Amino acid sequence: MKSLDRFIEEAANSVAPKKCPPGQYYCFNDKKCKKIPTGYRVGYGGMLRPTNGKKNGNGSNGNGNGNGNGGNGGNGGNGNGGNGGGNGGGMGEEVVNLPLKVIVPKNQTEFDLGLMFKESLDQDTGMLFVFEENGEKYFHMKNTLVPLDVAFINEEGVIVNIKELHPLRVMPVSSDCDALYAIEVNRGWFEKNNVRIGDKVLDI
Repeated sequence: MKSLDRFIEEAANSVAPKKCPPGQYYCFNDKKCKKIPTGYRVGYGGMLRPTNGKKNGNGSNGNGNGNGNGGNGGNGGNGNGGNGGGNGGGMGEEVVNLPLKVIVPKNQTEFDLGLMFKESLDQDTGMLFVFEENGEKYFHMKNTLVPLDVAFINEEGVIVNIKELHPLRVMPVSSDCDALYAIEVNRGWFEKNNVRIGDKVLDI
């Protein structure tokens, strides 16, 4: 079973349409290579990321409409806050290999749709969201029928919070701290597999 960081790498390779010369990135809007702005680097999927890792990005995203990328709010949604939590302490150099089949949205439409309208989610399957920028993220459950848990993951690949998402609720659930990734799974999957806040699940 592949580790989660391998799935992200493969997803990035499949999303990036072309390689650009050193010092440039591919602009999806203009569909051409452009100079990397000062204070930014090229991250997963060819997306620009701030080099200091401190730029906030708010907005809704997740299982439904809305995109937390880069601070642009999407459609608000819901999910009740489940487990509280703050920053995890990590696990040294050890990386937890999740026994999980990961679905990665291939475009913005799939990203915004998330797991909406699905009547079930296969066991040991989850959806991984890779945001354009580090920041507080929000997930909702509008039009989402499956009870879920979401883990928010920081730039270092460490789970910083895990929250419950309740079907069809429309009030957004916050990461309560900066996150660059999130992964949704069936309710109880993290607990069943002993995955906790502070575990490092991405080898960044």
